[in-house]
Amino acid sequence: MARTLTFGILGLQDPEIFGWIEALAAHPACRLGPVWDPDPELVGRVAERFGAEPAPERPPSGRPVAGPNYVLHHPVAEAVLVGSAPDRRWVERAIQARKHWLALGPFTPYIQTFEILYLRTREGGRAGLVAMPRLFEPTLTRVAGLVRSGQVGRVLGASGTFWVKAGADSGWDPPIYPGLELFTYVVSTFGRPRRLYAEDQSGRLVSVVARLEGEGVLTLEFGRVLPADLPLQAEAVFEVVGETGAFRADATRGTVAFFGGGVEHHPTPPDLRPVTVEEFIRLTAEKDPAARLRPLEDVLAAYRVAEAVRRSLKNGQAVEITW
Repeated sequence: MARTLTFGILGLQDPEIFGWIEALAAHPACRLGPVWDPDPELVGRVAERFGAEPAPERPPSGRPVAGPNYVLHHPVAEAVLVGSAPDRRWVERAIQARKHWLALGPFTPYIQTFEILYLRTREGGRAGLVAMPRLFEPTLTRVAGLVRSGQVGRVLGASGTFWVKAGADSGWDPPIYPGLELFTYVVSTFGRPRRLYAEDQSGRLVSVVARLEGEGVLTLEFGRVLPADLPLQAEAVFEVVGETGAFRADATRGTVAFFGGGVEHHPTPPDLRPVTVEEFIRLTAEKDPAARLRPLEDVLAAYRVAEAVRRSLKNGQAVEITW
């Protein structure tokens, strides 16, 4: 019998939450359970559109809990979708309730906070995932496969450009928004940098030069420079030079061009949320604790890179990172 994962939903304030609920509802291995938000109108819309159960505001007969606790302690819901990012409190409470948790985007700028959440998730034996859909773009996934498999040999040099819309709602904190998503991809693909230097380029872009574990050099440029009215959410380009091969990957155009011949096409689907949901479901079924926690460990490592970027931007000097 196929396994079905029931999701409770905590909070509906994230502007993209309905798209995420739709991705859950469409997945054959997912079932929507109770939903709570302080706005009863939003709860009613979710209940009407997706058939989710509104969490009662007063304890129902036979149940001692109501409101958000009804979701957190629901006997059937094994997982919680936290839809009130960047409020980390609901992530903390989901962990305390021993639920698998899926949180939308970076929900805290502080490494100390995330490290505590990571440790508690590990202790509870559950899965957690910070939803960063662009990590699952087919072109970037292909880049990661080429590097990890050693198909281009030891990486001698790599450069990456990661630009997002200038009209993003969250405050300008480049190491976190949009840096954390980029750093998570970098550490999972190229490994953990040992030394880096960062410069602020006119308050819109940040440039980073880093030394990789294998002595390769990594250069990054990221920031909010794309026009707000542009249809795409982000632009990502990577060029990689290894001992035995080199290529240029353009996630916007969905291409991987190999120096010396050949172009692969990996078009990006219009919505990456279903792929993210699929990865989360896989993690909840993973029996190996190390494999189950690896995505969170990559995010924790990305926070350490973000902290190093912050220090370098502040003091104008290169920063050593110890792992």
